[in-house]
This record gives sequence, structure tokens and C-alpha cells, in this order.
Amino acid sequence: MDPVVCLYACALFLFGLCAGSFLNVVIYRLPHGASLLHPPSTCPKCSSLIKWYDNLPVFSWLLLRAKCRSCSEPISSRYPSVELATGLLWGAVGAMAAKFTLEPLVLAGVMTATLVFVSILIAIAFIDYDLQIIPDELSIGGTVLMLGASAALPYLHPSWVETIPEVPGQVASLFGGVIGAVGGGGFILTFSIMGTLLFRHQITKAQVEDPDISTAIGFGDVKLLTLVGAFLGWQSVLVSFLFGTVFGALGGIVDKVRTGSWPPERIGIAGAIRYRWHSGGSVIPFGPFLCAGAMVMVFARTPVLDWFHSIILPLFR
Repeated sequence: MDPVVCLYACALFLFGLCAGSFLNVVIYRLPHGASLLHPPSTCPKCSSLIKWYDNLPVFSWLLLRAKCRSCSEPISSRYPSVELATGLLWGAVGAMAAKFTLEPLVLAGVMTATLVFVSILIAIAFIDYDLQIIPDELSIGGTVLMLGASAALPYLHPSWVETIPEVPGQVASLFGGVIGAVGGGGFILTFSIMGTLLFRHQITKAQVEDPDISTAIGFGDVKLLTLVGAFLGWQSVLVSFLFGTVFGALGGIVDKVRTGSWPPERIGIAGAIRYRWHSGGSVIPFGPFLCAGAMVMVFARTPVLDWFHSIILPLFR
């Protein structure tokens, strides 16, 4: 591996572990309206203050053998999982950014915007998975941040800078971010309305498990794709939705089989799967899968779009 790439990746991996520790606080406190800064980290079981040396990302969890030092109650593996995931994704951003040929200040800005975007997606994915909500502080606040980044960093939407060269690059890039935000939010809103009309019967059945379900796709997901579009642009947000839909369908199949009951008698593996499928239920949040789709486009936007263009453009010739 190129030493520069390795340096960027390792440095951001370590910073990402620390960022993941803060994201654990955001995931746990933000949905409940609690302060992110006060009080300091405490054990959720015995409320004892966690010392700094017991709050080192991942390592403290391993050294303490996943138990609180004060009360010996188990510490959920969720905490190191979020920290490790954040560290790995930050490291991947570092490895990707090290290959860019940009001026130092521009490179720092692009890296910072990407890291903030990735961190917001991580927090949204876990909060939505836990509570089936996406806080406006993350979706709407993140959209404002990404539009600001688009205005400050024309590199984020270079195609628009090239398309309308008669205006300043910052204006063209901001326009690209706005088009992406409106396109992403508008597309999924339209998709939600159509899906609600087409699948009224299935939605009524799903309300037995979750009375809050009223539409095929929640409005939180609309705001989430608005955020994604503001950063990635209109083409990438549509592909993100496609990936998220595929990931969500696979996740729904797995969850439906997982929640089903075992057959009363031996009917073979295939029969058991069918039985669990028919007896299981699946009401899972869409947000984590949309976030996964957006992550794909963060790290593979150019090759994925090139591939889609190679398939779609010949159809219009």
C-alpha cells in the first residue's frame, strides 16, 4: 500500500474510533432530547461515572471484558460496534482522500464534509433501527450543512460547475446540491405516495404490528434522501435509493424468516424456510438500508455511475 494512503487511513481510523464514541452518545441521547455534553458518560445500570481510562473506544470494552468496573453488569457490544464501524469508515475516507490531487485546503474541506456526512449517516442508521425515527437535527440540520459545504467546495458537484461555467463555481455547486436535495426528497416522496396507494392492504396488515405505520415510506426517509442528495447530487441519490431498496428487500426477507415460528413437524430445510416465511412478520425501518446505499455511493460513486450510464445511455440512442 502507498505509505501516504496508509498514513491517512490509519490516522483517520484512530480519530474515527473517538468520533464513534461520541456518536454513541448522540445515538443514545439525541432522540430523548438529552444534552450531548452533560452529564459525562455514566453506566446506564448503576449510574457511576465512567473514568477516562474506562472510556477508551473499543479497547476499554475489551479490557473490562464487556463489564462495568463498578457494578459488573454487562456492557452492550453495540458501543464498540459503533466505534469500530466509525473508525473503519473514517479510515476508508482517509484512504480515498489520499488519492485526490487537490490543494491542501480544498482536500481538508472535502475530507471534513465527507466525514461529517458519513458520521450523520451512522447516527441515523442506528437511531432509526432502534426507534424507527430519524431526528430532524440530523436530517434537516445535515442538509443545511451539506448545502453549505456544496457552496464552499465546488469539487463536491464538479459536473454542475462544468455545465454552467458562466457562474461562479460556488454558485454552480450550490445549485447542484439544491437540485440533488429536491430531487432526492421529491423522488422518494412521490414513490411513497404511489406505494401507499398501491399497497394499502399490506399497510393495513402491518399496522397490527405497528399502529404508527400509515405510509409505504416514512417522511423521515424523505428528509434522509434530501440530505443524501444535497451531498451526493441527484444522480447518486437515485442510485442510493436503488441500492437501499435492494438491501431493504434482502433484509426484509431475512427478518421475515427469522421471526417466523418453527414447523410442528420435520418437513425438510426448504419446507421449514417456507413455513417460517409464511408465519413470520417483517416491519423493519428503511433508514439503515438507505444509509447503506448512500455509503456505497460515497466510496464508489464514479465507477457505479459510469456503469449505470453504460447501461442507460445506449437506450436513448
